Parts: sequence; structure tokens; C-alpha cells
Amino acid sequence: NPKEVYKNNSYWDDDWISALSQEIASADVSKSSLEITMNVLWLAAADALDELRSLISDIRGYSHELSFGCDEAVELLTARPFDAVFLLAPLEDSSTEEAIEAVRSVDSRTSVIVRNLSGTVAEAVRAVKLGVTHYLGPETDGDIDALRLALDSVKHTSAKPRPHSPLEPDEP
Repeated sequence: NPKEVYKNNSYWDDDWISALSQEIASADVSKSSLEITMNVLWLAAADALDELRSLISDIRGYSHELSFGCDEAVELLTARPFDAVFLLAPLEDSSTEEAIEAVRSVDSRTSVIVRNLSGTVAEAVRAVKLGVTHYLGPETDGDIDALRLALDSVKHTSAKPRPHSPLEPDEP
């Protein structure tokens, strides 16, 4: 009770303490407002805008930014950090492998999720070797739960401190 805590302090008057108590009691603090927000960069071809809108409207609880092409994604990643890049393959301006390498070259700690509905097992293996966190193939077409599961697993790992990079100097 704020009134008990501050009753001996002459700065806090009873009216202020009552108002504060009422605010605290009526505060709408939902579980989602306490969760860690994850910044997701969606990388897709320009003709995938409708698909992106549909996916993003079904996936709540994340901060979303859209990028239509590899060059634009690199610019955005250079400007600020993202927890994950969700790549909807194929792209118009680069191959899936080139896009993965470009994203990882900006920040190797950024998780990369690839969704390639026309991908092959060989492409999935190459993507994982390049550092992709999750590869969602043709079997995930229309499976919004697979997309959520991939993002949620990244969300839980990004809540932890990022590992120290050997390329960064040690702190004193």
C-alpha cells in the first residue's frame, strides 16, 4: 500500500497517495505488455505483399518491418538491430543463399528464418549450413502455427544476452 510506505514523508500528501493507489489498482497490465517484444524484419519479393499482410495479421506480439529486396534489408539491418529476419523465398533481386549471406554479414547474431514453399532438401541443407535458424519448406504451406513456432523459438533465445563475438573487443 503506497500510503503506508510514504505516510512518514511530508512531501507525499494523502490526496496524492490515494490517487496513486487508485491508478495502480485500475492499471490495465496485460501479460502481453510484459513480454519481450521481438523486432522482425520480413524480407520478400514485392509481389508477396498480400501474402505478407496476411501472415503479419495472423502473427501478433512482434514488431514488424517490411523489406522488398535484399539491398533494402541490408540497409535496414545496418540502421538498427533486428532479432530475426523472416525471409520469404524466392526473392527477385537475389538467390536465397545470397540473401542469407547478406543478412548474416551485417550481423551474424540475427536469427534468420527461411520460408521457401518451392524449396528442396538440398536448398534446406545449404541454408542451414549458412546459419539459418529455421527452414520452413513446402509442407508448411498455410500452416500459420509453424510460422509462430519458429518465431517463438527465436523470441525465447533472443531474450537471452547475445553471445560475445570474437570480433568485438573485450570490455575492460
